Amino acid sequence: ATLGCLQDAVLVSDRSGAITWASDAGCSMFGYAPGELSGQRISALMPEALRHVFRARFAEHASGREVLPEPCVQHELVAQRKDGSYFPVVVSVASCLVRGVRTFVAVVRDLSAFKQLEAKFLQAQKMEAIGRLTGGVVHDFNNLLMVINGHCELLRSSDIPAELASGLDTIQE
Repeated sequence: ATLGCLQDAVLVSDRSGAITWASDAGCSMFGYAPGELSGQRISALMPEALRHVFRARFAEHASGREVLPEPCVQHELVAQRKDGSYFPVVVSVASCLVRGVRTFVAVVRDLSAFKQLEAKFLQAQKMEAIGRLTGGVVHDFNNLLMVINGHCELLRSSDIPAELASGLDTIQE
């Protein structure tokens, strides 16, 4: 069966963690040729540092000692392509019995574009905050300058010595 219109990866594995079927989008997402993922271990699609944790959790689920708390569990994590590069994903995993055999179905969504957009949004928020802060400082400084100019004008309108008047000119420049 093909799922040509689906951009998310769909992976089906048996209780040992071997991939029994992968959608074309899944193969493409992870950098494999169509059909090349079949027989691979699901753990090969994650960074080496996470594989032992994944294998232990998968074994618990596959043995039936631990059941998934919900029919479908979502995890946000880092995946690894065939070329070794990492990328952020969200994985939805469901466990079911197919002809009496425990089977796992995972739908994987690549979050790379979302994470880039999120980073740009956070940067825009920071810049907006800096702009507001700068605007506030400029406004307060302008208020101080108006007070100084006002006092200079009051002093000018009174009888002051010429040397003080030239000092007022300097202040107002």
